[in-house]
Amino acid sequence: MVINMIKNGKIFGKINIFDFIVLVLFILLVAGGGIFLGLKSIKASQGENFLREIQYKLTIESVRQETIDSFEPGQPVYTASTKKQIGVITSIETKDSTLVMETLDGNVVTAPVEDKYNLTLTVRSIAKQDVKGDLWLTSNDRLLEGQSLTFLTQKNKCQGAVKNIETTAEHGALTVKFDSARESYYERNEN
Repeated sequence: MVINMIKNGKIFGKINIFDFIVLVLFILLVAGGGIFLGLKSIKASQGENFLREIQYKLTIESVRQETIDSFEPGQPVYTASTKKQIGVITSIETKDSTLVMETLDGNVVTAPVEDKYNLTLTVRSIAKQDVKGDLWLTSNDRLLEGQSLTFLTQKNKCQGAVKNIETTAEHGALTVKFDSARESYYERNEN
């Protein structure tokens, strides 16, 4: 029977034995790689995510007094893209806005800008910390030190630099969907 299958060094009279062996090895290699990558992604997805209460600062440069007056402690902050809540303002700080310039004699000086201020909002939020250590304010919005974040309040749309991210409380492993936990957190902590 086997002799009938192999004639003139070809299987079924059509495929060279060497080509057949290479084809089988290739199929085994692809199948093994697929299994390995599948198991690796399953293992990565099984890592635990944690809920963290965090505090971060949003710095907005060179704004007028009217803009400063439109912010108040207890005011919710939302993402500009999805309109989901990403925190609550806990405090507001202002400093005179300054401009660095060179004088005619070559000296570099810092001068205040009239009627402009640098505004720093401290924001309290709930975040998901994933297995890599990244913090997420929503399922789509990761929080990074130094990033430029476009956000909304009830009265403003602004862009500020994220600074001083710190964990203020740990709520343990995330056992429900993050969106549900986030919404529940903000409902519980409304003023």
